[in-house]
This record gives sequence, C-alpha cells and structure tokens, in this order.
Amino acid sequence: MLAAWNSPTNRQAHSLRPRSGFTLIELMVVIVIIVLLIGLMLPAISGVRSRARDVEVRKEIGDLEQAITQFKVAYGVEPPSMVTIYKTEAQWATATDTRSRATIKRIWPKFNFAYAPGGDVGSGGLTFYPSGTIAVHLNGAECLVFFLGGVANTAGALNGFSKDPQLPFKIDTSREGPFFDFKGALDSSTSPPKWTGRLMDRDGDFAPEYRDTLPQQTMPYAYFHSNDGGSYPFETVASTTTSASWRNTDCLDYSINMSGVPVVNSTTRLMEHAYFQSFPGTGMTPLAQARSSLPHKSKSFQIISPGPDAAYGTGGLFNPENKSNLSSADGDNITNFHPGRLVN
Repeated sequence: MLAAWNSPTNRQAHSLRPRSGFTLIELMVVIVIIVLLIGLMLPAISGVRSRARDVEVRKEIGDLEQAITQFKVAYGVEPPSMVTIYKTEAQWATATDTRSRATIKRIWPKFNFAYAPGGDVGSGGLTFYPSGTIAVHLNGAECLVFFLGGVANTAGALNGFSKDPQLPFKIDTSREGPFFDFKGALDSSTSPPKWTGRLMDRDGDFAPEYRDTLPQQTMPYAYFHSNDGGSYPFETVASTTTSASWRNTDCLDYSINMSGVPVVNSTTRLMEHAYFQSFPGTGMTPLAQARSSLPHKSKSFQIISPGPDAAYGTGGLFNPENKSNLSSADGDNITNFHPGRLVN
C-alpha cells in the first residue's frame, strides 16, 4: 500500500494539485503595483477633465458669438458693452449721457423716450433692473446678458424684447429673442429679489451677469465691444503712465447707494484693459499709444472667461508667439480670439 502511494504516478498527481491562492507577499506586491498605476493615471485623468471643461467653456463662448450675430440680424448692430437706460422721460431729457441715448437709437430707431403710451407699462420689463425709477447702468458683462437675454417677464425668466419698435422694454406676448438661453432666472420671492443658476449680480445693482460652466466659478464673462471698429473705449484723460491711459471704461462696476442711486465704483473693474495684438513704438505719449494700438477682434468684440482661478489679470498685450509677458491670472483666461487658454 505504501509502495502504491509513493509511486511516480501518485507523486505527479500530488504535484499537479492547484495552489490555494496568492501568498501575502504576492498580494502586497500586486497592491503596490496597482497604487503606482493609479498614481500615474490620476494626473492624466485630471488633465483630460480640465481640458474637457475648457472645451465646454470655449464652446459656450462660440454660442454667445452666434447669439450676438443673431442679435445683429434682428437689430442691425451688435450689443454695446456699456449703456445707461433711464426709466422716465424726465431722466432721458436731463441726462448728459449722450452716448447711451445714441446707443438706444441705433438699436431701436423709433424708441419712445417718453415711454408713451402707457408710462411705466412701456418700461415694465425694467422693473427689477433695479426697482422703481432708478436708472439701469450696464457694464460690459451686464450688457451681454441684457441684450442677448432681454428683459425679465413676470415669472422672472429672460424673455427677449417686445416687437413694438417704440417700446421694446414692455412685457407683452410678441417677442424678439431671447437670443441666448441663459441658465437661471430672477427669483422675486426673496427680499431683495435675486438671480439664480449661473446668473449673478456681483456688484449689487440688480443687473445680472453670467458665469461660465467651470466648477466653483465666481466671476462672470467679461465683454468688450469695439464700437464697430471705432476702438475699445478707454479713459481719455492724459496720463503719465501707460496703464492708466489704457484702462477700459466699459467694465466699471456700478452699485446702488443707500439713497437708491447708481454710483460708479471707479476703482472696481472686471479688467483694466482689453487685449491687444501690438503696441505702437516709443516716442509717443501713453494716451497716443492707446489710440494707435491694434486690439484683438479690432472690428467686433472680445468675450473673456477668467478661467478656473476666477481672476482676469490685467489684459493688455497678448502675442500668441511670445506669452512671457502674461501673468498667471491672464494665462488661464479663455477667450473668443484664441483656442483654449491664453497659455495652453
């Protein structure tokens, strides 16, 4: 019997029995390898996710460009990047702001500055921009939302403009636009009313701006218009410093003071400057340099997302062939004049 057990055949059968599993050391080696692989993959996955988010923002900027084109088809001009809209005939009559009146006339040549007939009915869609008879001052970011979205209806949704050529701000059923589907609405159930979704009111004047699709974004798209090739507006005061002379005037914040009056915050801007392709040579005053510069999108407009750091930087010179002058805040901006981030 013992001889049979120790026969070659039985020894071979015994050696071919399957092993019960991995040893502890083998399992630890496998776990270490998996952890190392995950460590190598995570940066790549994070990079892919980040690029996908950038692409989504760039696509939305393209959608905003298309909406601006649709607005121009409807009204013959592109949306401005600064305007003050007064709510009463008396305000329009006494305003020294000739630029705003001219801007409104270009968009709506038959605009009735008396809001007649109907008085406040003619300006009913401006009720929350801000409330009462307080004038509506819109900077570039706010113009982008106002002109592409229109005035809010009674439910708080941006609902385009009335097709009445004299009273485009009244609320009725015959509408032009909206030209872009802004994600959000006005919630009037709160006091004061607030904008929801990606609509926001960062300067507290009740006129909404719009932030991009990046997670945790806290700042809106900036919008600069070139006045149809005239120039990107900048301060016209002669200055001894280039940066002061070149400061853009269409991105100033306005807020509502305790008396309910819009007040300019002259030191608070989304961006100091638009972006330029080149600066003129030396030997010129800073103001003359600003007037002779060549901006990006010189005959149309610039749309700028502040990127994941929610900081715009200062703008100024952007040369795709030499980006060494850009700050990190400028570098992650996403715009309509460059694919991807300014510094990819």
